[in-house]
Amino acid sequence: TARELIRTRGGRLDRVLPLERLGLSEVTDITSDGADGLWVHDSRSGLWRWTGHGVSPAAVPRELQSVPLLASYTDRDGRAWFAYDNGTVASIDRSGAM
Repeated sequence: TARELIRTRGGRLDRVLPLERLGLSEVTDITSDGADGLWVHDSRSGLWRWTGHGVSPAAVPRELQSVPLLASYTDRDGRAWFAYDNGTVASIDRSGAM
């Protein structure tokens, strides 16, 4: 079966993101953001952002690109927070800047 991200909308299931087609085979974490997007972390491919217009890799600083992500959270202001295995906590604001 195809591995994909699906959401409910108006009582219907909508296919959002075909994970395997994008090379996202080991998704470890997902969080939303204040701009109706989703942040998807894959242990092999890193952090990606999905919007209604498509998916793109996140601009993660080089020093964090190979560090395992432990958790993610979105606060009430729409900032997505990411906790890394080396003790770093990073946030991404609504503009997508980390």
